[in-house]
Amino acid sequence: MLIRQLSFVLFLVSFAFFVDPSVAKKAHKVTKRPRKTAALAKRQKKKIIRLSPGDSIQDALDKAPSNVNVIIRLSPGDYVDGTNSVYGLRVSKDNVKLIGETDGENGVTRILQTGEQEVGVYAAPEGCEYKDNECDNVLSGFTIKGIVVEGFPKNGIQTRFVDGFRIISSKSINNLNNGLYPTLSMNGKIKDCVSTGSLDAGIWVAGSMQVKVLNNEVSESTTGIEVTVSKDVFVANNNIFDNVVGIGMYHANMAGTSPDFPPYDNWVFENNRISNNNRINDSPPGSFQSFLTNGVGILIVGVRGETVRNNIIEGNDAYGLGMVGFCTVQSLIFGVDCLNENAPIDGDPSAARNTIKDNQFIDNGKIGLPPFVSSGVDIVYLQSEDEFLVPRNENPEVDNCFEDNVTPDGEPASFSASNFESTGIPLPTGGCLSSQ
Repeated sequence: MLIRQLSFVLFLVSFAFFVDPSVAKKAHKVTKRPRKTAALAKRQKKKIIRLSPGDSIQDALDKAPSNVNVIIRLSPGDYVDGTNSVYGLRVSKDNVKLIGETDGENGVTRILQTGEQEVGVYAAPEGCEYKDNECDNVLSGFTIKGIVVEGFPKNGIQTRFVDGFRIISSKSINNLNNGLYPTLSMNGKIKDCVSTGSLDAGIWVAGSMQVKVLNNEVSESTTGIEVTVSKDVFVANNNIFDNVVGIGMYHANMAGTSPDFPPYDNWVFENNRISNNNRINDSPPGSFQSFLTNGVGILIVGVRGETVRNNIIEGNDAYGLGMVGFCTVQSLIFGVDCLNENAPIDGDPSAARNTIKDNQFIDNGKIGLPPFVSSGVDIVYLQSEDEFLVPRNENPEVDNCFEDNVTPDGEPASFSASNFESTGIPLPTGGCLSSQ
């Protein structure tokens, strides 16, 4: 039985977390400057710079004056700028807007990789690079709109230590680590974008606060949309398809960073379509992401206080949604306990206080995970009772809430649940009253 459970979790749990070297396993503290108000930004002078293919965007950024709103308008075409050896573009000044103009279907604005460049567009304060662990400053205000970033071996569009970012109507194509990647940033929005072809995540919100991810299309990546060690993240109206895993919500130990604003909670996923995430996992053999089983709609590992509601979860061949405790993973996958260096860095291994409600499950589990999970399963729950810091029977508020998840004909979504003491247990509902 133990061997079957071990194999079951090995298939179930997505340990394909490519821990970017820019994300170190230590607490990050940012010394914040007073945030500029919208009124102050409007009072500042504007400098509009118009560029065409062949011009150097980086040169224009470097020469632009500080303390003004810099708007760089790019005529359609390809921009290949070798000025910076690490970045396609490096933005280090406040209130910069990069606006790509279009000219019909054939007139797009693209930023392409050249030489040894690793990251496509990187916005962060001066002196705080994408592999740095700490920063003593904050960049205020960054917008990129209408621009395609393509072919970089690390990340496509990345912010780090940025307060007030907007990634709008842009595309990340075949940027091999992560596509759209706000890290240690706040007060941001990713809207109306496309991200495809990343070996880690199409969109990854990591160590960030007050971020909205709206109306995007994410496909052909290992994980479509991923959230870790963040707070107040709203993910809505996205189309997430043809990934290995559609949505991933992962424990702090799996993120590789520990920002100084726990608890990491209030992630809301609603009105998304998570479909056909059956992409063959072609990650490099032996890499973390190579362990990820395809056919998974949503995977939740050891996180608390999150909400998944009113989504359509369809056609994911392994199962629709899975919830697993962190120590379950530690024990069954790695053969270690949750003590000392293996202890949860946020002090809690449980998947608790999560609300999974009013979702529609359609034709999931076509294949299942034979011989461990039968076909036709929409929801999988696996967690030891010992992982709850306070026993659920003593405080129902720590429990999860699975409620009103149905198939198109109104029947309850199918499930498989175990706490290792017994199989065939019902899905948790103790947290439903506290979530109302």
